[in-house]
Amino acid sequence: MRIQSAIEYLTTYGWALLIIAIVLGILVGSGLLNFSGVISNTYCIFDEPLSCQNAYLSSNGLLSITIYYSGVTPINITALGCNTQKPIAIFTSYSKPVYLGSGQQVTLNISCYNGTSPYSSYTGALFKGYVQVNYTNLYNNLPNVDIGSLLAKVS
Repeated sequence: MRIQSAIEYLTTYGWALLIIAIVLGILVGSGLLNFSGVISNTYCIFDEPLSCQNAYLSSNGLLSITIYYSGVTPINITALGCNTQKPIAIFTSYSKPVYLGSGQQVTLNISCYNGTSPYSSYTGALFKGYVQVNYTNLYNNLPNVDIGSLLAKVS
């Protein structure tokens, strides 16, 4: 008798949990549960010696990003790229490199891409992607690459 009631109990609640999971899946898949309102800021993370101070992404895919340099020797930023995928293959190259000394920051504008096509979305959408900074260390003239993660709410 105990085994039968335990099986009935598990069967009843198992079906209930399955139905709840299906309903939640449908709500999330249809967009009725939109979690973009949870994120109010933009999160941008680079490895040292670069850091991201501010980043704003517009609905047409234009990213305005402020990069801070905390290294000892100065650098020249030679190219910048933004994409939803890695590796990043589309860059904005600078014919005149952008100089950054220790403790300095610079705000740069670049276009973000979704693969090979320009990124565009509605205001409030979430962009999850990567920003790549190509730079040259002016002490030894060696090229460096720093890829940061970007989570931005389109504004």
